Amino acid sequence: MQTPDKELVIETINGIFNTADKKDWKACGNFFIEKPFIDYSSLSTFPAATISAIDMMNGWASVRFKFTLHMITNFDVQVNGDKASAAFYGHSMHHLPYAKGGDTWEAYGSYNAELVKTPAGWKVSAFKFNLKCQVGNRNLRALAAASPIEQKVSFTSEGETIMGKLILPHTYKEGQKLPVIMVFGAWTQVKEQIQNRYGRKLAEEGFAVLNFDFRFWGESGGKPRYFESTSEKVKDIMHAIEFLKDHPAIDASNISLIGVCAGAGITLRVSALSKDVKKTATVAAWLQHPATTPLFYGGEEGVKKRISLSEAAEKKYRESGVVDYVEAYNPNDPAAAMFFPIDYYSNIERGRIPEWDNQFAVMGWKEWMTMNSIDELADKINIPLIMVHSDGSSLPDNVKKFFNAVPSLSKKLVWTEGEHTQFYDHDEQVDLAVTEIVKFFRS
Repeated sequence: MQTPDKELVIETINGIFNTADKKDWKACGNFFIEKPFIDYSSLSTFPAATISAIDMMNGWASVRFKFTLHMITNFDVQVNGDKASAAFYGHSMHHLPYAKGGDTWEAYGSYNAELVKTPAGWKVSAFKFNLKCQVGNRNLRALAAASPIEQKVSFTSEGETIMGKLILPHTYKEGQKLPVIMVFGAWTQVKEQIQNRYGRKLAEEGFAVLNFDFRFWGESGGKPRYFESTSEKVKDIMHAIEFLKDHPAIDASNISLIGVCAGAGITLRVSALSKDVKKTATVAAWLQHPATTPLFYGGEEGVKKRISLSEAAEKKYRESGVVDYVEAYNPNDPAAAMFFPIDYYSNIERGRIPEWDNQFAVMGWKEWMTMNSIDELADKINIPLIMVHSDGSSLPDNVKKFFNAVPSLSKKLVWTEGEHTQFYDHDEQVDLAVTEIVKFFRS
């Protein structure tokens, strides 16, 4: 049986790895003495050395993996008065989404730890990792160290709390004021989908990026849930602009927007309204128009049916508070918002992520069915505009029609190759779009 001190030693060691996986660096550092001796030389080029626990935690925190998972076992603990030693085995997994060369790296090995008993409990005075083998992307640590800084932020829109993430370049220093871009993705999406993919790449180019969940979606407030409304999303972006104008890391004179798929219609409306938006861009723009909407929804009868369902659902909600929902995506259900096969929404490696709830409030149909994102909008875009599109993307003729009607003296149409959803998350299409947009925004 373990003695109480042996159990407490194991508890201290477990605490290090549990808090590291939670990224609770203050708590993690408290399991070490002020200046422990650390030896990870079998895993890295850093020599074994005595280092302050605070500096060590700052170093660990600067390596921004999406998540880590440490599993330790087979403890051999020896206690001698106020000192103890522990040997054990460990397996660690590290994950960084979309990393070049693979998004996971795993290390297997053993550990040796020395501990001392203090009034605050057992603390580690020496810590050594002995690498046995590693698998996966061995460059992942370096990539994680160069990955953007992410900060949780919130602001208010129409009385509801909007939850978001401010992404900053890894080189950001306090006091800097950076140009900022907001990215908006396809309908029904949350910030962890298209917004996150583009946001991290833009941060690597030196921009600050604000991604957030619109009202009714994701972590943000608002009811009914999963209500798709372009007009309400426009209001949220206008509030987001005011939030950015007061943020200490943001150059308020340099706010730009990017809209992908249905996000384009929202972005362009804000660009026509706000004097604070300096430049705007669209990628694989889905520009809804009454002439083309019936093509996707069973003709005029299909459009009328969805409008009727929407009006009935809205009336039901007003009178009873009950919301009618369908799935956002189901290729086997014609009632779903998206009822045709789309790998992006069925593939857990792409868009079918845990944060996306695959729900659509039926009352959202009417606004979507009657939307016009070309007429009386294109002629109001007087700021620099770049549009990235392809013949393989949806509604290419609508994009050309919109672009030709824009009066801005600074506009660019980039026609490339790719299927519509490849512009959501495929490196070739996303990298091309980001490269062209960054070059245009900087010109």
